[in-house]
Amino acid sequence: MSVPVGMWEEFIDRRREPEYLRNVIIGMSSVMAVLTIPLLICSFSVAETANAGFNVVFTGFMLIGWEIGTIMLMQRGPTALSYGFFTGSSLMMTVVTLLTSIYWGQLSQCDSTYNDILSQFTCTHTGGMGGVCAFSVLVWLVQIPFMALIFSQKETIVGMGMGLDDENYPSDDFYRYSFKQNASGSQHSSGRGGRREPVGIEISPPVYD
Repeated sequence: MSVPVGMWEEFIDRRREPEYLRNVIIGMSSVMAVLTIPLLICSFSVAETANAGFNVVFTGFMLIGWEIGTIMLMQRGPTALSYGFFTGSSLMMTVVTLLTSIYWGQLSQCDSTYNDILSQFTCTHTGGMGGVCAFSVLVWLVQIPFMALIFSQKETIVGMGMGLDDENYPSDDFYRYSFKQNASGSQHSSGRGGRREPVGIEISPPVYD
């Protein structure tokens, strides 16, 4: 999966713009949702598999819910709290998707030779099992850059929920504060026995026009 040079250069230049980043995340979530639909359809075909059918159907619905929830969250703008929940659930779904692809990829190889070894499972609809594996891999391949993006652009994503647009969005120093000491120096005498106490530090949050 290659990205055209022009699109990559545009992404590098504009990745800190809230509206551009919002559209990228929504676009990636939409791609994953499109890939999850056939995964969910394949999961229905293997739902009768003993000891495993319900799990894959439930996983498909979880993926759809996570992807729709991501789109809704980006449209509204995440807060610091919802960002933490969002990244945690995204990491969990990435792991679940990987495990699903491995599990059903192995199970799709079952045949009469493996019936004794895999006697607790029903070896039917191997084509559906292979479909679950294939689409899980495709979703996972999109999840990897998706996770890298949301972790690397934390400040920009959280800034969406603060109503900051592209023009007045703060720079990389968004979470830094300027500390000002008073004119008396780093320490001053309290006048009681010559004991010296640290001076107070004034915290001035950044101001944006």
